[in-house]
Amino acid sequence: MGLLRRYLDWRLRNVAAVETSSEGFMVHRGASSREIRWASVDVVIAFKRDHLTVDCLCIIVESDGIAIELDEGMAGFDPWLRSLEAQFSIAEEWRFDVLFPPFESNVTEIFRRFPVSASPTEQA
Repeated sequence: MGLLRRYLDWRLRNVAAVETSSEGFMVHRGASSREIRWASVDVVIAFKRDHLTVDCLCIIVESDGIAIELDEGMAGFDPWLRSLEAQFSIAEEWRFDVLFPPFESNVTEIFRRFPVSASPTEQA
């Protein structure tokens, strides 16, 4: 087996990508894929992973009780992120809260379809 064939096989097993459409998006990880419709997204959380010399922007999308993580290293991430912001009218200010200061996780909820209701004691 040639070097190119081994590389292409490795890429198929390991490279992640996201494809965006007007109806939703498809996440590909190796040979498996998962489709998520915009209408089924309940929560979106942004944070960073510290990779020693750089941070990696990550987004967790919860849909139908299942969470899926996307990150800026995925092919198609930037167009997907712009679509996500447009789809849910998310202002770009969240990026500052997540990206600074560097090397901190800065977990930030940037979208929730249904607000968390206050407990009965907080409503009184």
